[in-house]
Amino acid sequence: MPASAPRPTGTTLGRGAAIRWAPLFCFLLLVGASAANDWTTPAQMAFAHSLGGTIKAGITSADIGGIVAAALALAAYVFLYVVAQPLALFAVFLAVEVMLAGPPKSWRLAGNALWLRVGLAFAYLLIRPGEAYVFAHWHFGPLLTLDQGRFPAWAGPGIGLLLALASACTINFGQYWIHRLQHAVPLLWRFHSVHHSIEDLDSLNSYLHPVDTWGQIAFTLIVTGLIGFQFDTTVWLLAFENIYDRLQHTRAPINFGPLGRLLVDNRYYFLHHSVRPEDYACNFSALFTCWDHLFGTYRKPHPTILATTGTIDKLPSRTLAQLFLARLEDKAPSKPPGAGAQSRPPSSAGQASRLSPKAQNRA
Repeated sequence: MPASAPRPTGTTLGRGAAIRWAPLFCFLLLVGASAANDWTTPAQMAFAHSLGGTIKAGITSADIGGIVAAALALAAYVFLYVVAQPLALFAVFLAVEVMLAGPPKSWRLAGNALWLRVGLAFAYLLIRPGEAYVFAHWHFGPLLTLDQGRFPAWAGPGIGLLLALASACTINFGQYWIHRLQHAVPLLWRFHSVHHSIEDLDSLNSYLHPVDTWGQIAFTLIVTGLIGFQFDTTVWLLAFENIYDRLQHTRAPINFGPLGRLLVDNRYYFLHHSVRPEDYACNFSALFTCWDHLFGTYRKPHPTILATTGTIDKLPSRTLAQLFLARLEDKAPSKPPGAGAQSRPPSSAGQASRLSPKAQNRA
């Protein structure tokens, strides 16, 4: 197994501080999001109902004023519920990264990542009718139903937590193998390389190609269709997954410390995205590290280093066209032909970068 990245000099990120940050940060975000949703749900429903009424009235009216009002109401609905809500979590993480790790290397690139995120939000809006259709016409009952209500009452809420854990573990196992296929199959790698080409990875600048996202959605639909997990903590689990995904991509000094041996954090995930050839084909899991341990793809990340990310031969997407068509520009060769590293289907070659001094000192 390749050796870990060399230990950096200077101030290092304390393990105790790191292990306190991630669980507390995740918990506060969950509680805050839940409270905000509870407080604003009546207002959201009333506002959405009002917008819906305006849209219907404008469509059925014959005058230009009603049509304009309907168009404005539709634009407001799309902005608030398709763009603003999904981007709110990115805004929170961006603010945390700026406070703990300093500003991005380039605000222009951050703005470009934001633009790509907005474009993807509209793309995902287009596939929602397809998701609803699949759910409505799924005629196969689950092969196995694990319903919290079927367990004895004395088991208490612990059963719900165990079912949530079993559900996450089952889906994560399948995602592990899908991820390996994305690296092994050239057609799948073409789309997945859009994600791996990102050089300044962070919570905002970590977009996926829609094909990657659709594949994950399709797999989740199949799993949940075959195995019926039913428990009271579903909403909390979905919220946790969204926050946890941002934790993996953040450049802030927020990780699980020693618990990173069991749970995937940003150090683990950045190593998977490393541009170093010797880091290629490792750390495919997205939640539990056990699958990498079990199938021989685990590599221990450095406790205080986030690997430099990107690919050796492709530049990251700069436009929506490049992203959706998965046509990435070639990098200019840095060495004479025949003297450099070879192109790869999946990921890795370069040097690991230390967490910024500001990040370490604040940690």
